[in-house]
Amino acid sequence: MRPQPHAVVLLGAQRFEPTLADTVAEVGVTGDIAVITAGWQERESEDEELAAHLGDRTVNLELHKRADRVFKSDPELAETHRKRQERMRDHQDLYRVRLEAALEAIERIADRKVLDEVRKPALSAAMLALREIDQWHLAQCASIRADFNKSVRPLERKAVGLSVWHLLPAREMPLFVYLTT
Repeated sequence: MRPQPHAVVLLGAQRFEPTLADTVAEVGVTGDIAVITAGWQERESEDEELAAHLGDRTVNLELHKRADRVFKSDPELAETHRKRQERMRDHQDLYRVRLEAALEAIERIADRKVLDEVRKPALSAAMLALREIDQWHLAQCASIRADFNKSVRPLERKAVGLSVWHLLPAREMPLFVYLTT
C-alpha cells in the first residue's frame, strides 16, 4: 500500500487570530492530531487553548518531558547531548555573524547609486555568497548531528528506545508543530 500524500501548511502566529482549525478542516484532516509544542519546554503541557481550538482532538507528544526522562535515566547521553547543543549554539552564533555581514552587503549594494549594469552582477554575487553561507551552515549542522549520532548512537540506547516505543500510536496521526515566536 502506498502512503498517502501529506499536506504541509505554514501558518502565522495563532495566538490572536487562530486559523488552524479552518486550515485543518480545509485539508481534510480527521481524527486525532499529534502536537509538538516546540520551544515551550517545561510549559509544553499548557496546550489547552490549542486543544479547544481543534475540538479537543489533540495528543500532545510531550517530547521535552520524554527527553527529560531519557536524560535522567542516561546521564552519559545527557552530557553528550548538552555538549552537542553547546556546539550547535556556538556554530549558530558564528553563522549569524556571517549572515548579518552578508545581508548588510546586499542592502548596501542595492542602495548604491551606480549604473544598473554594475550593480546587478554585484548584487547577484552578494546573493550567491549569502546562499553559500546558508549551505555551509546546513552542512555544519548536519555534520554536528552526524558526529553525535555516530558517537552516541542514541536510537540504540535503552532509555531512548523505551521512550520512542510509547510514541508508536502517534505515527498514524496528522502532526501539528506549534512554533512560538
